[in-house]
Amino acid sequence: MRFIGREKETEDLMQVLSDDRQAAVLVYGRRRIGKSELIRHCLEQMNCRQVVFQCRQVTEAQNMQAFSEAIAYSLSMPGLSFLNLNDALKFLFAAAEKEKIIVVLDEYPFLRKQIEGCDSIIQAFLDAGLHTSKLKLILCGSYIDVMKSLLEYENPLYGRFSLVIKLNQMDYLVSSEFYQSYSNEDKVKMFSVFGGVPYYNSLIDTNLSADDNIIKLVLKENAPLQNEVDLYLRNEISKLENANSVFNAIAAGKTKFKDIYTASGLSTDASLNNMLTKLSEMEMITKEYPINKPNDKKKAVYRISDPLSDFYFRYIFRNPVRIQVMGPEVFFQRIVRKDFEEQYIP
Repeated sequence: MRFIGREKETEDLMQVLSDDRQAAVLVYGRRRIGKSELIRHCLEQMNCRQVVFQCRQVTEAQNMQAFSEAIAYSLSMPGLSFLNLNDALKFLFAAAEKEKIIVVLDEYPFLRKQIEGCDSIIQAFLDAGLHTSKLKLILCGSYIDVMKSLLEYENPLYGRFSLVIKLNQMDYLVSSEFYQSYSNEDKVKMFSVFGGVPYYNSLIDTNLSADDNIIKLVLKENAPLQNEVDLYLRNEISKLENANSVFNAIAAGKTKFKDIYTASGLSTDASLNNMLTKLSEMEMITKEYPINKPNDKKKAVYRISDPLSDFYFRYIFRNPVRIQVMGPEVFFQRIVRKDFEEQYIP
């Protein structure tokens, strides 16, 4: 499939990667938003050595073994074995004094969690090689709060990034390029469920109708996106039941703080406020004020801003038994269709 959208981000990243000066780049955003694809798209246009390493939720030793193998393969060298990150970066920065090398640490938070002082180690090499190295370091990650912390003044990496890219969902116009052959009405249907997340949109089969894609991708047993919302929340939130309660309340039309508190059953106002703050940081919900009272907290309402999450909690979360008994096709026709077209989409 051709690469769609992200023209500005591609231009900015290519500009940093194209010269021979050392640079560090931070790329972050929620899962499935296309971070790795953006980086891969740009690397395909570069003619230099590239070390791309997918950090994993394993021990430091296991990560370093895999990182050593990635370095050896990319630099066409036999059997490298680095015991720690310091030794690996020392080797890479030294090699980059002779030629440009691009190093990508994807899902950086996993590595950071295992290695004490990881940010400081990287900072030391970036400072030391500022005028001698041609290394391009890209740190990429999905844990938004962790990645944003790298930009804070107290962090050792503060001020070290030549470029910071925060990937958001694509807008309707760009998203519709994934399903160009659909009518305008069906394009709106697709965007109302799958939003601007590239991965979701890449799964859409334009040989099927819009309704059939929703059934196939979300409602059927073992559908690719059936548990997507639940898995995303589990990775980011410790108290999943609280998040589900808040989403369920908002999806049911309880949009003001007081109404969400009553409907969700959370123990305290503080618990609800903390959860709403976390979900807002994850860009799963948004807080809106009346246009004529922009600071009136009593008039503020909360809405689910992620389309797939909105669809999930409106139709799927509260109806697992009905879907199982009726079957996804009948459930969509009898329970979803009318409300989906007359209320949800508008």
